[in-house]
Amino acid sequence: MKNICLKCGKITSHQSKLCISCALIKRWNKPGGLWRDKEWLKKQYFNNHLSFVSIGKLAGCTGKTVEHFFKKFGLTPRYTGRTDAQYSPNWKGGRSKDARGYIRIFYQEQHPYKGKNQKYVLEHILVMEKIIGRKLSHPEIIHHKNGIPNDNRPENLQLFSNPFEHNTYEQLLGKFTKSILFGDALPHLKKELNEAFNNFYYSINKR
Repeated sequence: MKNICLKCGKITSHQSKLCISCALIKRWNKPGGLWRDKEWLKKQYFNNHLSFVSIGKLAGCTGKTVEHFFKKFGLTPRYTGRTDAQYSPNWKGGRSKDARGYIRIFYQEQHPYKGKNQKYVLEHILVMEKIIGRKLSHPEIIHHKNGIPNDNRPENLQLFSNPFEHNTYEQLLGKFTKSILFGDALPHLKKELNEAFNNFYYSINKR
């Protein structure tokens, strides 16, 4: 349904009495708009630690509008090592899981394992760096001993100098595992280990 804008007379599909452009101008020039209150902006941004987007939701405008007036008032954005996004209500501490199951950590500084436009570093890399007391460098790679990508306990991580060394280890581990599973070693293993393996093997075949 098409309407006529009461302000400019243009035909518009906007459901209000004004077209989108005129509605934005009206909102922008609205008397008493909170985004025009310098002291209120300062309180929300510096004291309440809200982002521009969050302040905009309170004021009934966009985050861009808040940012515009913030700069217009000559206010300097805070810098505490955190980005404006981190003050959003949706901020979850800078820790998330990627599609492969690895944990990512928000990392503001430069890092050899972080791309130019990336903001996260894999958690197991940071844990290993703390263990060895230095930054990792390419092509070093980390192995999760139990195969669980989000288990980043220090005792579960093993550092390899390159992917070839890691792949060689994985192949040897695979051969050893096969010798345990299908060789003659299983009957000689301890009773508890034997039972644990049988339970695991049964659960796999049951799927």
